[in-house]
Amino acid sequence: MNRSNIIREAFKRAGIKSDLAISNELGMEYKRLHCRRLNDVGSITLAELWLMQRHGAFTDEDLLEIVKEGGKE
Repeated sequence: MNRSNIIREAFKRAGIKSDLAISNELGMEYKRLHCRRLNDVGSITLAELWLMQRHGAFTDEDLLEIVKEGGKE
């Protein structure tokens, strides 16, 4: 599973089912989340990852897969 799908699946477990709903939950502009961050997960800042962690249902394994260098996009 690619890293953007790991993020989406974690939010689905938290009951948030679309990129628009994720951006609303995070207070992040939709275009920034959908077009930039989820298309290039490596561009997510640490502050954004912490924000996602507070609102999403990331497991420890999810976090490791997201931050692992050379992850499949």
